[in-house]
Amino acid sequence: MTSSFSVALDFLIQTAFSLYLYALLLRFLLQITRADFRNPFCQFIVKVTQPAVAFVRRFVPGVGGMDWATLLIFYFVAVIKFLILYLLVYRLPLHPLGLLLLALADIIQLTLQFYFFAIVVFAVASWFTSTRNNPMLNILGQLTAPILRPLQHHIPPVAGFDLSPLIVLILIKLIEILLVTGLVGFAQGLSVGRLVGL
Repeated sequence: MTSSFSVALDFLIQTAFSLYLYALLLRFLLQITRADFRNPFCQFIVKVTQPAVAFVRRFVPGVGGMDWATLLIFYFVAVIKFLILYLLVYRLPLHPLGLLLLALADIIQLTLQFYFFAIVVFAVASWFTSTRNNPMLNILGQLTAPILRPLQHHIPPVAGFDLSPLIVLILIKLIEILLVTGLVGFAQGLSVGRLVGL
């Protein structure tokens, strides 16, 4: 397999799986934040993810107000993503525990990336327009409120500026560096150890 073809295949697989993973993530977050599912964007997310979620819900009911079916699919799709990448693209051995940890790291990374960009877009857009008149911004506000609101209660605005988004963005990057990078390194280390027979 040529290097350019491998890069293109890697890009296509990563993109296709990541888009579906984002859809599943949004479905789960929209449910736990009790977003308005009459919103056209919410309806789109539900329609995209409904076939898989409806099937798994036959065997995995929701418990404690949590949509365990969506979470299970979310994790399973991440596992399949790395299994395909390592078998077809990278052609490297992958330790079973390493596979599970890479999927977990990917889920955490996607969640952090979503909140990072959602907070940036919502914070910047709120300076120029009313969120109530924009369905997309209204949804972003509902999704980011549980993250921003606790800090807003404890950190007063400075000269009229809300500093909570900036603090959350810094915390997100720190979590990426400390947690995600560590998980990926450990998972890849397991596979390297398996390769050299450790």
